[in-house]
Amino acid sequence: MTPKIAFLMLTCGILAACGGNTHSRHYDYQDRNNRPYSPPPATTQPYVNAVATHNEHVTGIFSRVPAQVDDYIKYRLDGYADDIAPDTYGDVAALALWMISDDVTDAARQARFNQDTALANAAMFVLNRSLKTCAGTDGATMAQCFADWRLQKADVFKMAAADLRANATLLNLGDAVFMAPDDHRLKFTLDDTGKITGVTLSHGDTDQTYSQQYDSSAFIHLGSDEKWGPFLDRLDYNSTARARDMGLTYADFGTYQRVIQNADGGVSVQTLPFAGGYAAHEIAPDKIETDMQFAGHANAVVTSTRGSGPRTLTTDGAATLTFDPIKNQTKLIATLNDWYDVTATQTSGNTTIVFEDQPQNLADDMKLFAVPDADGKITTTGAQMNMVYYGPNPDNHTPTEAAGLLHFTDCGATTCGATDPTVTFNMSFGGRRLGSKD
Repeated sequence: MTPKIAFLMLTCGILAACGGNTHSRHYDYQDRNNRPYSPPPATTQPYVNAVATHNEHVTGIFSRVPAQVDDYIKYRLDGYADDIAPDTYGDVAALALWMISDDVTDAARQARFNQDTALANAAMFVLNRSLKTCAGTDGATMAQCFADWRLQKADVFKMAAADLRANATLLNLGDAVFMAPDDHRLKFTLDDTGKITGVTLSHGDTDQTYSQQYDSSAFIHLGSDEKWGPFLDRLDYNSTARARDMGLTYADFGTYQRVIQNADGGVSVQTLPFAGGYAAHEIAPDKIETDMQFAGHANAVVTSTRGSGPRTLTTDGAATLTFDPIKNQTKLIATLNDWYDVTATQTSGNTTIVFEDQPQNLADDMKLFAVPDADGKITTTGAQMNMVYYGPNPDNHTPTEAAGLLHFTDCGATTCGATDPTVTFNMSFGGRRLGSKD
C-alpha cells in the first residue's frame, strides 16, 4: 500500500469518527439504569452526570456549566409537590449552596428565606428530601428547622452538602489554561451542555483547533500548507492526574503528543509536558502563611542533539513539592525512571537545580555535559521553575493542590549558541497538599 493511499484511508476513517461529534446530543439522566431518558421515581438511582462522565475520559479537573447544574436540580426535584420553573433551577442551586455555607448565620438564613419562601422550600428539598418537613411560609420557622436538622443529622448533612457542591458548583472547563514549554498553551472547547468537543493549542499569536475523536483523549486537525501539503495533525492529551486518580479538582498536568503526517509519508512527532488550571482558583505564594508539602507525580521529556540527530526520552516518577513562606522557598524533588533524580530549589525567584543518581546504562547522548562530583551530583543554576497553587477558596489562602513546570537547557557552557548541541529537560508536576481533605 502506498503512503498516499494509507493516508487517505486514515483520513477518511478519522473524518467518519469526527462526524459522530458534529451534533452534540444531551439527554437528561441518560446513564441511569432502565430509564434512559427520564428521572427515576423518587430519585432512587444515584445521580450520574453523563457530560461529566464523558469529560472524565480526558481530564479529571472539575467542570459544571449551567446546563449540567439544571440537569442535577431537575433530578433532585423529582417528586417535589410544587412546580418549579426550569429557568429558576440556577437560582435554586445558588440558594442551596449559599444556605449550607459555614459562613452563613441563622439570622441571615431567616432573612433570605423570608425573601422567597417558595425558592427556599425547593432549595431545602434539593439538599435532602427529609427537609420537606421544614417547608413553610415563615422564614424564621424554616431557618430554625433547617438548623435543628443540620445539627441532629450531621453525618447526613455532610454527605448531602458534598453531593450538592459536587454537582451544583459552576465552573467552566473552557476557562482553564494549561501551559507547556516555549509558550505553548492548551484550552478545551465545550458545547452548551459542557461536553468537551475539542482543544485549542496556542503558540504565540497562532491558534490551532482540534476536534475530539469519539470519547477519547485524542483530538484531530486536518489541514494543508506549503511545507506538508494535505496533512493530518493528531494531538493526544495525556492527563497524569486522571490516569493516576490523584483527585485534582482545579489543576491538571501530564504530557501531550502531536503527530503530524502527510500523504507522502512525512511524519513529525513532538511531546511536551503541560500543567495548569483555573486562574480563578490560584493562590499567590505571598499569600500563603504556613509551610506546605504536596505529594504527587512528575512527567519529564528530555530532548538531546548531542548525537547524530535529535532524540527524545520520556520518563516519569514520584515527586514532592514543599513551600516555606518564611524563606520564600519552593523545593521540588522528583525521582525519575531511567534518568537523573532532580531537585530544584527556588528562593526569591532564583533556581538551583541538582541532578544525581545517573543510571549506569544511560546513553551518552542523554547525559548532561557536566561530570558528577564525588557525591554523584551535578549542581548548577539557570533552571526555570513556575509552580502554581490552587484551592477551593482563594480568599482563605490555603491551597489544596499545586501544579507547574520545570525547565533546564544544558550545552556545557554558561551561554548556549543557536547551533550548539544541547540536552533540554522539561518536566511537569502535580500534587495534593498532605493533610488536605477538600
